This record gives sequence, structure tokens and C-alpha cells, in this order.
Amino acid sequence: MGADGDKIALALSGGGFRATLFHLGVVALLHERKKLDQVKYIGSVSGGSILAAHLVLNWDRYHADFDSAAGELIKFTQADIRGKIIRRTIFAWLTLIPRFLLPKRYRWTVGNLLQWLFRSQLFQAAELQDLRKSGREIFINCTSLTTGSACFFSKDSFNWYEKEESKTKAGEIVYAPKRVPLDQTPVWYAVAASSAFPPLFPPIEISSETLVCRKDDFKDVFRLTDGGVYDNLGINRLFELSKEAEFVLISDAEGDFDSEFDKDYAWPVSRNVRASDLLMTRVSSLQLDALESDEDKKFVRVGIKDVLPKINKDEKRLTFEQQRAIAKVRTDLDAFSAEEVSALILHGFNVAQTALIENGRLDGPFVEMVWPRFKEFPQSYPGLLKELVTSAKRRLRLLAWDWISIVTILLLVGFGWGAFEAGRWGYNIAEQNFRAAGALKVAIELADKISTLQGQLKPVRGPITTTTLQVCQGEFSDQCPVGAHWVDCGKSVRDFVAPMCDSFTSTRVSSRSGNRCGYSVDQIVCSFEVPNFSGLYSCEGKCSGQGHIFQSDRALRCTNERNETSVGTISGRRAFVGCWGLEASVSEDLKKIDWHNGTVWSRVSP
Repeated sequence: MGADGDKIALALSGGGFRATLFHLGVVALLHERKKLDQVKYIGSVSGGSILAAHLVLNWDRYHADFDSAAGELIKFTQADIRGKIIRRTIFAWLTLIPRFLLPKRYRWTVGNLLQWLFRSQLFQAAELQDLRKSGREIFINCTSLTTGSACFFSKDSFNWYEKEESKTKAGEIVYAPKRVPLDQTPVWYAVAASSAFPPLFPPIEISSETLVCRKDDFKDVFRLTDGGVYDNLGINRLFELSKEAEFVLISDAEGDFDSEFDKDYAWPVSRNVRASDLLMTRVSSLQLDALESDEDKKFVRVGIKDVLPKINKDEKRLTFEQQRAIAKVRTDLDAFSAEEVSALILHGFNVAQTALIENGRLDGPFVEMVWPRFKEFPQSYPGLLKELVTSAKRRLRLLAWDWISIVTILLLVGFGWGAFEAGRWGYNIAEQNFRAAGALKVAIELADKISTLQGQLKPVRGPITTTTLQVCQGEFSDQCPVGAHWVDCGKSVRDFVAPMCDSFTSTRVSSRSGNRCGYSVDQIVCSFEVPNFSGLYSCEGKCSGQGHIFQSDRALRCTNERNETSVGTISGRRAFVGCWGLEASVSEDLKKIDWHNGTVWSRVSP
């Protein structure tokens, strides 16, 4: 790898946990061959940023106790990050409180949950200023969906590029670098922005408020997404920012992009994932082609698609089939099995060593990995090929043995039972209405036949009944007792009572002076023949169709043109109350009902 003092720039591509683990194999090689200290610059994207930030934060640990430091990262890749986000998102929508009622920064949104898991399970309270302790330069790459340009977090700033007119050439547009110095911005925030894969995670918002700076220093609000959208290799500006490096070691975890004729991509998520993969693959290909044609750019590419021969069965290398399968492993933040972890790390170690030896950057011969954690691998996994082939499929992991899953299942069971009961209740109501409608239809048909045979029958009056009511006469109704009928000063109590009663007696209960005419309260004992309101009515005014009234003594059951029913009580010779909360008055011949709301019913048949 050249002289021991030569500086190396390391580019870690995107690709979810597949990339994180493959890159860890490359770092393991540099550690075992005593070359890790020569890495002075690190550019990273998405899954590569997870390793890059953890490596720089724990630089001394990776030297003193590599297995312990790397084991912490491996544990994180097996923690089912995506599954936890999905399950908590479902729970938040079912219960609403975590999704809508918490303060905005604490709500259980997909973006907030991603940041929370990075913070709680890997980076804790680490800040950008903690990245300086290692003495390495780190560039955590993102893409601004707002401007369509690349940007990155470094150990001491947030950096982006703005279009502006060249100061040396008139009319020429250049991209001018801009930066906001930072100390206390959380590392997990930068890594979440770099790994927010667009089809699954919303962009991370960054503003002058987030950066705690003046608006003049950062005028706009950027929405940051996966750095792989702009540059999936992590080499954007790395050559420019690491000019002192002897060469750039590009760890490329971008896998195979095969034709998939068996999928129709009808589901928006799968369609967007495929489109994003296509875009990132195309951009990476163009970047590599540009590097190959530029003799001034010194680099060594280590690709996950590289396939190495296996000399003998006991050699610590994957078979041809296993190596081809590993390039198809899923690229999300799903939980990775021990077999997947081991295979990716070992493959990264082996292809990196081979590429560096072939390019004259590392002295031969090839040396097998001595990391004790993988001492018996791959011989100890006879079903490894089947596991790697299966691992190409994304797993939803909607359920797990955690409290979120248990509560979610109970909620879904409760909602399902509630829906079943509501459906059954609705069915019973519909059945009752159907039967009632059938009975009403039969009754109407029977009434029509009777009317045809007998002609128009006169309404039949019922027995004499007596009721008592109070009538208050005065200028204002609110000065009358509760429940009393109000009559204005200029109107007669007798004229008010006459339409309601065939005969009545009046007794003065109280009287007092006040306002224009004073106030008097009379107790009225009203006698009247109970009219027969039963029959079929046609609806006029604000409605159309037919209504029906069934009567039993003074009790009424009213059904309107929408088949809605209500009950009422006859309150006088030509009046009744109660149906739909209305007071109705009836014509002298009992053939028209005025509901006093713009609706009039006319009797069709008794």
C-alpha cells in the first residue's frame, strides 16, 4: 500500500446494512494489515455513513479492541431497525396519540423514528465535535431535494453549494461552496439525513433554526435525503478535499441490477425503490467511467460484485455461487442474520485485499482473515448459499416479540371485533327497516284498495279526551313560566285555544304588571275529540315523496319520505307535537298538516 506514511482516502458507498457490513470487512482488512491509521479522509453515503461515523467516533477502540467496537456496529445491523419503525408507525396510526398529539419533534413519524433509533441504539449523545478527536476528515454526504445539489456534514460544519455567477468569467455559472460552522449538532442527525432512502423515509429538514445560526448564514430550508441520490459512491468532492492522499480506496457495495420480468411494480413503494436503484446505479456507472478516463485520479475500487476463485474447500472464501448471491442481498435497514453478517464482512475483506494487491497498494501474498469472531466461517454454515439467496427478498417484519407488536395485535383484534359487531348491528337495523318497509308497502296497498272500493272516506274522530295547559299572555315570552304557551299582548287567549279544543275552561293563576301590557297566566282545561290522523300523506314544499302516520289513541308514529320514523303526541283537536321535535298544526278538515318548517303533508288516504 505504498509507504507506511502515505495518506489514504476511503469512500464508503450506500446500500443500507449490506453496505455497512461489506465496508466493515474492508476496514477489518486495513486493521489486520496495519494500514487503518493511514486512512486520513473518509467520504460516505447512506449505509456507508453509519460505519464511517461509528468508526471515526470510536477510532481508538477500533485499534485497541476491534472486535468490541465492530461488534457494537454488528449488533445494530441485527436490531431490526426498519421493522421497529414500521411497527411503531402502525401503532401510532392506530392510537393517534404518538402520531398527532405529541410535540412535532417527538411524534412517531417515520423520519423521527429513524433518528431516534440512530440516537438510542448506536450514537447516543455524540456530536460533530466528537468526530475531531480521531484527527480524521469525514464527509457525510446528503442530497438536498430542495436544490437538487449535493451537501455534506463534516466534523465541524454543514457544507453545500450555491449557484452564482463567476467573478472571473462574465455569464458563467459556478457552484460556490458555502458552510455553517457546527459543534453540537448530533451525529445521529447527520447520519439519518445521509441514509433517508427516499421511497421509505421522508427527507430530514434542516434550517437556520436547526443549525442555530442567523438566517443570513442559511437563508432557506433544505430537505435532505439519501446521499446516494446524487452520488452513491461517496466520492463527490472527496478527490478535491483529499488532495494530499496517495489514492482513494472506493468500497462499492452496489449490487447487481438485473432485469425483473416477473414484477409489475404496481405497488408504489416497490416502484419507487426500483426507480431509485436504477438512478443510483446509473449515476455510479457514469462516475466510475469518468474516473477511469481521468489519469490524474488515483483510486482502487473494491466491488461487492467482484468474484474471487476458491483454491480449496477449506479456504476462508465464499464459493462462486455464494459470492454472486451476496451481490443481491437486500439493501435496507432490515435485521441481518449471523450468516448474512459473516458473509458480507468476509467478502469485503477478501475482495479488498485482492484488489489492493493487484493494484500494487498492498504487499502480497494473500492472507486469510484472523478475526476470531469468524474463525470457523464459512465452513460452519452448510446452508449458507440458501440463506444468501433468500436474503435478496425484503421482509416486512410486521410482528415481533415486543410490546409494540403485542399491543398492536390487541388493538387490531379489538378494532376487528368492533367492526364485526357494528356490521352485525347495521345488518339487523337494515333487516328491520326492510321488513318495516315491506309492511308499510302492504299497508299502503291495502289502504289504496279500501279507498278504491269505498271512495274517499271522511276522517273518523275518536273519543273525547281532556288535557291541561298553561297560557301566558304578555309582551315577552322569556318572562313566562317554563312550559307555558305564550300569547302576545295584541292576541286573544280564546283565539289561541279555540283551534285546539272543542270546549275549554279558563282559570286565572296569576297576573302582574310590567312592560307594555303586564303578564297573566291562565290554566286551561281543554276537551276535544281525539282526531284520527292515521293515513298516507303526500309531501309538499321542501320534500317530495310520501309519509305515513300510525295512531294509537293520542300516540303517533310518523314516517317520512326517507323512511325515518319518530313518535309524537296529539296535543289538541288540530295539533300534535313530538315528531322530529316539531309542533304541527292541522287544517279544519284534517287533510293537511303544516310542520312549520316549510313542509306540508296532504292526506292521500285514511
